[in-house]
Amino acid sequence: LSSVNLDSGLSTVLVSGQNYPLGIAHDSVTNTLFWPSYTQKLIHRKALPDGPILSFEPPGDNPAALAFDAEAQHLYWTETVGGALRRSAPDGTGVETLVSGLSFGIGLALDLDSGKVYWSEETADRIRRANLDGTGVEDVVTTGLDQPRGLSVAHGDVYWVDRGSQTLRRQSVSGGAM
Repeated sequence: LSSVNLDSGLSTVLVSGQNYPLGIAHDSVTNTLFWPSYTQKLIHRKALPDGPILSFEPPGDNPAALAFDAEAQHLYWTETVGGALRRSAPDGTGVETLVSGLSFGIGLALDLDSGKVYWSEETADRIRRANLDGTGVEDVVTTGLDQPRGLSVAHGDVYWVDRGSQTLRRQSVSGGAM
């Protein structure tokens, strides 16, 4: 894991020797980074700049995408094996399974203004959303996808990368044409 100073362009290695770090999230309140060790089935955190690396083992397998709600102090993550969307306190306590049955959930984004969590399911070729507590699951994009990954939600649109077609795509969160 590295950081780059946007003024000078200099990069700094923050953590090295990680085992397949797949996603990243930041807590702006405590200035803490979170990342999964996908194959070790761990989620790590480090308070910047010099805090120790602390880890917890989530109840499922292979944590992948991460997102953080700094106001509520909730860490959200998807698990590709076992297919779950979960959240917990930053230290891994109080784990809640919000949605189960995901089909290789690999993308994750929070829309805190709307109170929604979005995720992609790569093998089902769909993007879904729910309330932040996991209720009200609904499809957002179900056609024209080819292994959707990495998500972002901004200004009423959901953005994603299609791994299969090697494209960056966008659609309104209320549906319609891509």
